[in-house]
Amino acid sequence: MSVVTVTIRCDGSTIAADIPVVSIDVRRALNRVPSASVLLQDGDATSGQFAICDSGLFKLGTEVSIAARYEGGDGDQTLFSGLVVRQGIEAGRGGACLRVELRDKAFRMTRPRRSQVFADAKDSDVFAKLAKAAGLTCSAQATTVTHASLVQFDCSDWDWLLTRADAVGMVVSVTDGALRMAKPELTGSPALTVTWGQDLLDLDLACDALGQDASIEAWNWDIGTQKLVKSSARKPPALKQGSVSSAKAADALGLGAATLLHRAPLLTAEAKDWADAIAVRNQLGLQRGRLRVQGTARAKLLDGVKIQGVGKAFEGEVLVTGLCHRIADGDWTTDLQFGLDPTPHHRRPDIASAPAAGLLPPASGLQIGIVDSVADDPLKEHRIKVMVPSLGDGVTGLWARVAAPDAGKERGICFRPEPGDEVVLGFFNDDPRQPVVLGALFSSKNTPPAAVLDSSNKNNLRGLVTRSGLTLAMDDDKKQLSLQTPSGAKLLMDDEGEAIVISDKHGNKITLDKNGIAIESAKDLQAKASGDVVVKGSKIDLN
Repeated sequence: MSVVTVTIRCDGSTIAADIPVVSIDVRRALNRVPSASVLLQDGDATSGQFAICDSGLFKLGTEVSIAARYEGGDGDQTLFSGLVVRQGIEAGRGGACLRVELRDKAFRMTRPRRSQVFADAKDSDVFAKLAKAAGLTCSAQATTVTHASLVQFDCSDWDWLLTRADAVGMVVSVTDGALRMAKPELTGSPALTVTWGQDLLDLDLACDALGQDASIEAWNWDIGTQKLVKSSARKPPALKQGSVSSAKAADALGLGAATLLHRAPLLTAEAKDWADAIAVRNQLGLQRGRLRVQGTARAKLLDGVKIQGVGKAFEGEVLVTGLCHRIADGDWTTDLQFGLDPTPHHRRPDIASAPAAGLLPPASGLQIGIVDSVADDPLKEHRIKVMVPSLGDGVTGLWARVAAPDAGKERGICFRPEPGDEVVLGFFNDDPRQPVVLGALFSSKNTPPAAVLDSSNKNNLRGLVTRSGLTLAMDDDKKQLSLQTPSGAKLLMDDEGEAIVISDKHGNKITLDKNGIAIESAKDLQAKASGDVVVKGSKIDLN
């Protein structure tokens, strides 16, 4: 075995050859920020000094590159380039060491959380914009769908980018500050050919059918037709490994079609991309494994590697989805990973921000409230006090804001619930200290007013009845609109009868209909004017 020589550069300068490197681990994988760990012998128990650590050679933020070569072979092969994000000392009976943790510059995309809107944009354009903001370069396959708006809401650029990459069937490969976003497909000739019994040092191969589906359908709501519409996934490119296809694996286990459901509108092209993306990712989860070979930098993420000598079930060409270089004790090995976990990135629990911003345990879902008081808001914010039964008996009520169909400065629709009413509560940002009344509820106890209730399926009646009995009623069957007071004063607008009638409890009535205007008085009829009174007609009868 040839001698391995490691070259480490800090901010462009090669470190001294006499600095003892104990081990180096470099980890790369699709949809992951590359990382490296360097362990150096450091520390003297007698003097209590850690010379390398104290020198500042590997201080936080230092740009470090790692390369390796075999003596007598090709020149340096770069394995990693990134920044120092952590350093620590470790000591025991065997001696002391300095451990340096490195991350690719792409780690900058993992924080902070932010919100922004990209109008009239394609995914590939936004990918490039986010990469540029982090000081990275980006090469992304062009996407075709132009979205009216792509919204990033309270998440990191990295999580947003990976989630959208999943949605359009792409994967993210990061190499030394450069992002590559592409479909996970084999193209060109294999970068390596490895054979069991020759250059394969170790292997772990598996065919897992649990994540496979016979077919995939994406459903979404169509506003125009008011129906759910279906998009079916295209058949992904065939695997070049093994003897079992994704469809055969699903059939062998009796697995049927998978259904994806988005309960909101989607462009047809976006829905198809979504279905296609899941089909490709599932297929990449069928054949998964790890191959260990003597150290090499020839194979990179998204390259092809041909496997031989492992039987028909696993022979063929695979796509490199992960790499791990380890250099220790003068030996360099490379683990090549293929296949992908079918679980998409959006399933990670830490993508969304914590409910209630993590300030206290959240109140999830909707809650029942009972109105206690509609006055004396201590903050004078027009809130009402609501008791929440789920908090238990004897618990102080919560002051809640009240949602309205329209609200603004000295205008709006003002209908506040009454004490004793049952209401629906939501909570801003799931914070239990921030309730909002979304509406009120009828029940067998709080029954709806009969004057505006139609219990049949015709559902012709609409209306409003106040506590005192003031009534605004609408009848879609008779095409009538009426306004009435508890004492009997009434205004009726009747399309069916082609009339407008104003009446009161005393028997007085004014009727406007096709025959003209009729005024009826139960007693006297008085007419007063500050000016002239003019009465005109083809015939005037005064009795």
